[in-house]
Amino acid sequence: ERKEIKDILAYLKLIINPTDSLALERIYNVPTRGIGKALIEKVRATGEPEIIKAMAGIIEEKTLPARQLSALKDFHALLADLTRTSETKNLPQTIRAIIKKTNYEEYLKEYNLSKTHDNENLEERIENLRELFTVASKYAELAGKEGAEKFLEEIALLQNTDKLRTNPDRITLMTIHSSKGLEFPVIFVVGLEEGLFPHNRTLINPRELEEERRLCYVAITRAKEHLILAYTKFRNIYGSHSMNLPSRFISEIPQHLIDYQLIDTDYERDEDDKIYY
Repeated sequence: ERKEIKDILAYLKLIINPTDSLALERIYNVPTRGIGKALIEKVRATGEPEIIKAMAGIIEEKTLPARQLSALKDFHALLADLTRTSETKNLPQTIRAIIKKTNYEEYLKEYNLSKTHDNENLEERIENLRELFTVASKYAELAGKEGAEKFLEEIALLQNTDKLRTNPDRITLMTIHSSKGLEFPVIFVVGLEEGLFPHNRTLINPRELEEERRLCYVAITRAKEHLILAYTKFRNIYGSHSMNLPSRFISEIPQHLIDYQLIDTDYERDEDDKIYY
């Protein structure tokens, strides 16, 4: 739950999974680098799911003001460099690189001073980073991204298990990756449409398409009693309307196991309805 741990893990998540927009949301301006929310929304609006590629596209257009362009170039170069590190180094080395190349300890000193007006708790924060490095050392024998992936999966499993123990009677929204190792009485898998799941970028790459199919299998097998697979005929993405075909993964399931139902689309959310995060 500590800020410094969450920050470093967010960097790790983003370089391991370049489509992780939640991780990007946490660290796009940590440490401070002159990148604001509006610029990140431009990156998202490109429609390119891989964040580094989306940044590269905006940089090539050269339509940003000079200061924003320079900040985005630096951030893009940092993420690309850390991604290469994660592919060739083990997990402890990757975490060390994140801390060093972001100058995170210096940022932490400034952040801590701005919050406490002295160095109170700074040593504790630094010690937390050292402890993170110690825990990561258990995965030092695994080469490349494998150690980081297993490390993040273990953390996600522990976090989700703790949440479920404390709040069992609720709806849990999570990515398929985060659901690994968990089971629920009822599972909803949404967005099962061609171009979305499987994603457009995987349709011409058999290896990536197979990975999408494997993820779909993971999602389906989280259900203990009931499984709902949902798709829409029409969807609005970044202001553009699209007409959708059902995902091929649905047709690969034996049809006698499926009960098709059309859901009423005239529902409008009541103003008193609330969504809690």
